[in-house]
Amino acid sequence: MGFVWRMARFVRACFHNVTLWAASVVILCALVIAFLIQSVVLDLEQHRSAVEDRVLWNISQSEVEMTTLQLAIANSMKTPDAARLTQLRRAFDIFYARVSTVEEGTGFADLRKDPQFALGLAQARKYVATAVRLIDSPNEDLIASLPALEIMTEEVRRYVRQMSLDTVRNRTVFADGIRAQLVTTLLRLGGFAVLLIAALLLSTLFVLRLSRSADQRAQRIGETNSRIEEILSRTNRAVITVDNQGAVLDFNLAAEGMFGLPRGEVLGRALGQVPLDPGIKRAIGRLLSGSPDPDETGEALAESLKYATRADGSQFPVEVSMSVIESPAGRSVLVWVTDITPRLRREQQLNEALERAVAGETAKARMLNVMSHEVRTPLNGLIGALQVLDDTILTARQRKIVGTMNTSSEILLNHVNSVLEISQIDAGNLSSAHEPFDLKEVAQQVVENQIHAARSRENVLVIDDMSGMTMQFLGDAKRIRQILINLVSNANKFTQAGEIRIRLRTGEVGDEAGLARIEVCDTGMGIAEENLERIFEDFVTIDTSYERRTEGTGLGLGLCRRLAAMMDGTLTVESEIGQGSVFRLTLPLVPLGPESASLGAVPSPEGPAAPQVLPRSLKVLLAEDNPINMEILSDMLTSDGHRVYCARDGQEAVERAQARAFDVILMDISMPRQNGVEATKLIREGDGPCKQVPILAVTAHAQQSEIDKFLRAGMTATIVKPVSRARLRQALASPDILSVPGPKDRGALVDRDTLTDLIDALGPERVTRLVTEVDAAVARFADALAGRATERAVADGLSEEAHKLAGAVALVGAAAVREHLVALEHLLAGADGGEAELHAHDPALVATWQATKAAITETLGQADQLRAMRA
Repeated sequence: MGFVWRMARFVRACFHNVTLWAASVVILCALVIAFLIQSVVLDLEQHRSAVEDRVLWNISQSEVEMTTLQLAIANSMKTPDAARLTQLRRAFDIFYARVSTVEEGTGFADLRKDPQFALGLAQARKYVATAVRLIDSPNEDLIASLPALEIMTEEVRRYVRQMSLDTVRNRTVFADGIRAQLVTTLLRLGGFAVLLIAALLLSTLFVLRLSRSADQRAQRIGETNSRIEEILSRTNRAVITVDNQGAVLDFNLAAEGMFGLPRGEVLGRALGQVPLDPGIKRAIGRLLSGSPDPDETGEALAESLKYATRADGSQFPVEVSMSVIESPAGRSVLVWVTDITPRLRREQQLNEALERAVAGETAKARMLNVMSHEVRTPLNGLIGALQVLDDTILTARQRKIVGTMNTSSEILLNHVNSVLEISQIDAGNLSSAHEPFDLKEVAQQVVENQIHAARSRENVLVIDDMSGMTMQFLGDAKRIRQILINLVSNANKFTQAGEIRIRLRTGEVGDEAGLARIEVCDTGMGIAEENLERIFEDFVTIDTSYERRTEGTGLGLGLCRRLAAMMDGTLTVESEIGQGSVFRLTLPLVPLGPESASLGAVPSPEGPAAPQVLPRSLKVLLAEDNPINMEILSDMLTSDGHRVYCARDGQEAVERAQARAFDVILMDISMPRQNGVEATKLIREGDGPCKQVPILAVTAHAQQSEIDKFLRAGMTATIVKPVSRARLRQALASPDILSVPGPKDRGALVDRDTLTDLIDALGPERVTRLVTEVDAAVARFADALAGRATERAVADGLSEEAHKLAGAVALVGAAAVREHLVALEHLLAGADGGEAELHAHDPALVATWQATKAAITETLGQADQLRAMRA
């Protein structure tokens, strides 16, 4: 017991004394190494004496036993009696057993791998296999075969002798290897011991150094604790620490001011005796109890504390953080409390600022809507009226004034369109198209568009094709043309008697493959370096002098860069004062092969593409509630060879679609009993023969959100009214297109393309009759509008009549009248306009219709004259 007690005291002293511990470790490692060396030596010695000696003895005995066998054979030949033969058989059996032992014993395995030894063993085995038959034969036969047996034995003796010599040689080599391995092992163990001792010495020195560092660290920790106490005393967050007995250990100055409790009256007192916030006290008590409930963790309990109570009973919003500290002294709880009243006040201010910003954006959106409807619509009407006026007989001065007004109106309309396009791009409501086009043709169109402006400033405008490759691509030709026209127009403004060059480059395979670069280079006045990025900002114009040699709002380049980014491209500029500028448009365009060249034609911006005609007759279901619209559309379809089946509302359209199969369905949207959207859903959800048939919406609703709603309902495409024969043919030729655009001149007085198509389809006489019917319908609607009642039912009826009449007038090309009726429809349906706005449309509607009717009559007269001349 005394020894055990002393050892325990020694181990305890080692744990507390680093030096003693290091010395003990070194001694222990030395003893272990010595024990290992001794074990290896003893093991090798035992292996040598037990195994190797037994192998050598067995091999040497085989030669002795071979000699004994030869002697027994000789004695038997001299005296061939039974006793001699018995000795002979015993000597052979001993030799046989020795050979079997060498052949099968595990200790002889490495010897059997020696080729010479294996040869001798094979001869010995062959000998015993032959001789055993003679030995086991009767005495008479054995006596007769003794001479042959003697010869055989003498022949095999030399092999047995060779086996002994091979064994000695092999064992000598093996012993040398064992000794070399032993020496190597001992050297390695010695080196390892030296390294281990050196490492232990270094570890001891390191531990000693750590011991000194620990003292210094303890001193620094004390200083850190002092600084932490200073920080906690000055922080604006309340810090409260409670030990495992529930006594308050820490209560900083911030907690004193936050809860209104003197620090001296709180420190050291039990938590239950401190008038602290009850919620915080309950949470601390639950954490000290060590409850296993997952809902009573520090995070969960702190999350539940939203308000705290001061000593005077007032409450304030808080953010609490609680954690449990485990230490040898027991469990304690650390609580951080933050008064978030200032933060909530700032958040409220930010929310108010956000609301003001949202209100500003809403006002901006409303302003843009007003520009879209209240500014662009009269501008389109003004431009159309000027074009009609330009067709009349005017004096030279009047024609000059009309030209000036037309140019100014178009410039103003372009500015408005630029603002609207920028807003649409920023809102993500504008996307690029992916259609085949010819880049060279687009560049040529830009040249044709700008050539007269360039000549007016004595500039040369040329196209430079630097690629020498195909120019057939898949992309948005319209947006590319818009960017190039803007860039060329800007270059022309800042260049006088110079050159403007459009360079076309395409990326090669392995070197920017799929990239197309279009550069607009000029020899103009150039741009200062500090303005190279500013010119792409909105409403920034570099020419701010009073002379204003150039015009513009500063929106063009900003819009161009947005359009380039929308197509995943870039627009950059390089320029020097007096050296001209280079605007570089880089776009990732997909090149098309030669087989796609026929698809690359780009429609000219000067007019629509040629109408397409279907190669076969179609069965068309036409759902339309307006008799005039139904008659005109039916005549258009019938004249093209189609078979038309009519339905006067959505319910009838569903019944017809479920009864028989059609090739295509033309579906109006606003119809009685059941609108076009509901009818389309029923057709798609049913099991009728028209479940998968293309359904084309024929409507005056042109907003993108409404078109998206039609597509979600199951419609294939949308045709915006008024519908001309060309657009109808195009829609029927490609029923899966997303949308067929409306007329080109929506703001003009008369849509001449629609009117001309109608005259070609029905003839002047029938169109005249239709105009008369529309004239009566407009008069009836104007009278109803002038004397309308304020009841909602009457307003709803007028809204429906306005919608029907808008479709009717659109079919005869009355574009401006249709705009009035659409505006009235929204005012009547939404009741968002006052009586003054409604009555303002009344005389304007009648006056616009009278002017439109006169223009239609004039067009009909010209058609009659043309027909008479052809006759």
